[in-house]
Amino acid sequence: MTHHGLRALVVAGLVAACGSDTTSGSSPSLPVTVVNRSSGSGQGGAHLEFVTFEVTDRDTQQPLAGALIVLQVTAGDLSPLPLVTGSNGRATVTWSIPAADQTPGTVQVLAFCAPPPGKSFCRTRLSDPDAVRVQF
Repeated sequence: MTHHGLRALVVAGLVAACGSDTTSGSSPSLPVTVVNRSSGSGQGGAHLEFVTFEVTDRDTQQPLAGALIVLQVTAGDLSPLPLVTGSNGRATVTWSIPAADQTPGTVQVLAFCAPPPGKSFCRTRLSDPDAVRVQF
């Protein structure tokens, strides 16, 4: 599969994920926070963001192992996918934003959510104030 074909597949999955709403008729998404973030440069002038998330149990506020984190971006690629928390309730994703999507004044966004146990979908919101933003 080509790079663009894989990107289209990931985007299609993310669009499907962001189209469902866990607030109507089911449990709300699990709490997800960004606990660490750094940036760097990649091949071909790509901008890299390394984002570590932590998912906690809504009732106990303890870190939750094995939680799926659903991601949506305005541009670029994410790795690894699927993103699942480890034993400490954390998972790190690398967001690669190609040089072509780094026009001065442009803001790229990474939205995220974590569905409740037993569910595979939740709603990501690019307009969420907690979404990760990179301005060029």
